[in-house]
Amino acid sequence: MASGTGMLNQRLCEWDRELITALDVSLESLPEITAPGRMFSGLRYEYALRWPQLTGAYFFPAIGDGAANSIGSGCVGLNKIALMIGTSGATRVTFEGTPPDELASELWCYRADRSRILIGGALSDGGGLYAWLKNSLTLDDHASIELALAELEPDSHGLTVLPFWAGERSTGWSTSARAQSWE
Repeated sequence: MASGTGMLNQRLCEWDRELITALDVSLESLPEITAPGRMFSGLRYEYALRWPQLTGAYFFPAIGDGAANSIGSGCVGLNKIALMIGTSGATRVTFEGTPPDELASELWCYRADRSRILIGGALSDGGGLYAWLKNSLTLDDHASIELALAELEPDSHGLTVLPFWAGERSTGWSTSARAQSWE
C-alpha cells in the first residue's frame, strides 16, 4: 500500500526520504512498512476498550485491490496478464523482480510486496460503462441479450469499441480522449 502513495522508494522498499522531506511530511507520521507475512495481534488499549470483541483478533497489513486481484487470480509471472473490470478496468502484469529502470508514460508500476512488482494501465470506464449502456438503451429483455452476448467469441462481431467516455486514466494519457470504434 505504501507503494501506491508514490512516496516509497521501490528499489529499497522504504519511504523515500528525499521526497517526503520535499513534501514536508514527517517520517514519524507515516506507518511502518512491514515485512512479508507479518501479522499483528490485539488492539492498542484505547481500541480494545472500544471493541473488546476484537481484542484477540489478528490483523494483516493491507494489500491493494489490484495486487490482490492479480495474485488471487493466479496471474503471476511475465507470461500472464490479469484483467480486472469493475467500475474502472485495469490490466496488470505481476512478477518477481525489481522495478524497471524506464517505463512507458502510459503505464504505472508499484509493488505488491518486497519481491513482486505490478506494472499496468487502467481505463476509467468498465462496469460503469456497462451499467450506463443498460440504463440508457432501455432494452426490455436484458437477460436474453446478456446470454446471447456471453455466447459470442471476443471481437467476433467485427466491432471493437474503446470506451473512453470519461477520458483515459493511466499516467500520461489524454483526459480528453473519447470513444472510438473500428470496423
